[in-house]
Order: sequence, then structure tokens, then C-alpha cells
Amino acid sequence: MGRIVPAAIALFGVFWAYQGWFHHEIWVDKGPGGGFLPFVIGLLTAVLSLFEVFKNEPSSSKIEKKHVVPVIATLVMIAAFEVFGMILTFGLFVIAWLAFLEKYPMLKAATIGIGTTAVVYFVFKHFLHVPFPTGYLGI
Repeated sequence: MGRIVPAAIALFGVFWAYQGWFHHEIWVDKGPGGGFLPFVIGLLTAVLSLFEVFKNEPSSSKIEKKHVVPVIATLVMIAAFEVFGMILTFGLFVIAWLAFLEKYPMLKAATIGIGTTAVVYFVFKHFLHVPFPTGYLGI
């Protein structure tokens, strides 16, 4: 079981490297194109995951709760984008992560979560003009 997850991640890396190379332009004029980052990051992901697959340490077949909860929490967050929008979902995710998984006091978790969300919002929305999914609430 310990080698299945890195192998699956390696396959995702190969997929994104393939997408970047064959379906998007790697280099446009004198600079990187839309396929450059997917290709490079996909290739790095695949290579580093294969190191994990073939390392010579015995793997544990036991799945622990501390390894499953972050994956499930991330999947719930991604699914919630459609309903609540990305900014609200991201803020609630950071607060919940810090409060419940990292055991931060609620006030500290809320302060960090709101601050982080504000920085992400202003950098990407106002400075870089990146549109965020707004969800059904329009936030």
C-alpha cells in the first residue's frame, strides 16, 4: 500500500507533463508558453514520486488517520468551491485546519485564516487580476 500512492502521483505527473508538451505550447517567441509549467512540474512530480516508489525502505501497509484526514479535507474543500466560492472556502479551510488539526486556539486560527485569505485575495484578484470561482453565493 505504501508504494501505491507515490505510483499514482507519478502517473498524474506524467499526465501533466504530457499535457504540457503535446497540448500546449512550451515556448512562445522568446519566453515560456502555457505548457511550460505543467511540463516541468509534471516531470518533477513524476521523477520525485518514482524515487519514493523505488526506495529500499520497508513500507507500512497500515493506513493511519493522520494521513487520510488531510486528503479528505482537501477534497471537501475543492468540492465546496462550487457552492461557496474559492475565497470563502479557502478561508474556512485554513481556519478549520489550524483549529481542528493543528489545535490552534480559535482566535489565533481565525486571525491567521482571515489574514491569509485577505493576502491571497488582494494579490491574485487585484494585483494579478486572476478571476476566482465565485460559486452559487457569488462570493
